[in-house]
Parts: sequence; structure tokens; C-alpha cells
Amino acid sequence: ELVKALLVRAADPNARIKRDFPPYDNTLFGHTLGNNLPQISLVGATPFLLAAASGDVTAMRILVEGRADPRATTSEGAPAWLIAAGMGAEKGRRKEKDAIEALKVALDFAPDRKAAPNAAIDGDGRTAAHAASFQGWGEMLEYLASQGANLDAKDKYSQTPLSIALGDPDRKST
Repeated sequence: ELVKALLVRAADPNARIKRDFPPYDNTLFGHTLGNNLPQISLVGATPFLLAAASGDVTAMRILVEGRADPRATTSEGAPAWLIAAGMGAEKGRRKEKDAIEALKVALDFAPDRKAAPNAAIDGDGRTAAHAASFQGWGEMLEYLASQGANLDAKDKYSQTPLSIALGDPDRKST
């Protein structure tokens, strides 16, 4: 209802976050030791991207109806499907089933749905499968695999979704 009310009052559905928030583990805001933070900066995020990050499918649909750009990316180049797959969430703070539903909606707007599961942040190499592994989301990984995700993809640190899931950053899958 809040999203609808804001759109009716001419809120910009494509407004972007201009600066990152203070570190989430700052004592004024925090509840973590800093190791469960989202994997990306929120700079450049739009309301649609934030809805994808929170797994709020209803808000995602309302925003698209209100002229939000579902193909927008963060300043780092992260699109909604990467964010929905876990890159935009604190570890352990979101339900996997909500994330899968948000991913499905985000993929509907991907410029190339077949390529999207393997798309990575430029210069980084992290894919949706890397994000889901970091979150510990097995069902998400199964869904991504069913959509053609390469579960052996290596990021810039040569980490694969499997090595991330194993929790050993020095272990590299072959």
C-alpha cells in the first residue's frame, strides 16, 4: 500500500541511492560482525532493485506497473536477478523461497533470459550461483541450474559456487 501511495503522489520509481549507508556493523545500526553484509554496494539501487533484494514480489510488480525500470542496475552493474539471487541480502536475513520468487520475476525482465543466470558483475565474475552459494541456498542453486546456470563458473578469486558453499575460501573446485 505504501508503494502504491507513493506512486500516486508522483514518487520517482527510478530514483537511485546516491551514497552507501554507513557500515551495517556500526554500533548505531548493527547487528552483525560485518561478515554477513550484502555482497554489493547499494549505490545506484532503485526501488525495484531494493524490492528484489528483499524478495518482495508484490512491490516489484507494483513498481513495474508504476513505470519502474526493471532492467536498471546498481552502480556496480548488478541487475535485479543477481540481487534477488542473494547478492543484495545480508546472509541469513531473507527467506530463500521469497528470493526464488523474486528471481523469477526479475528474470522475466532480463534482456537475455538464457544468458542471465551466467551473467556476472563486470570485472568481478560473481554470478547468481555465487550469491546463492554464499547465502547457503540449495533450492536457489537447483533453480538456477535448471535455468542453465554454470555451477563451475569462477569469480576473479577463482572461487566457484561449490568452493563458496564449502566455506573454505582457499579451496578451489576443479
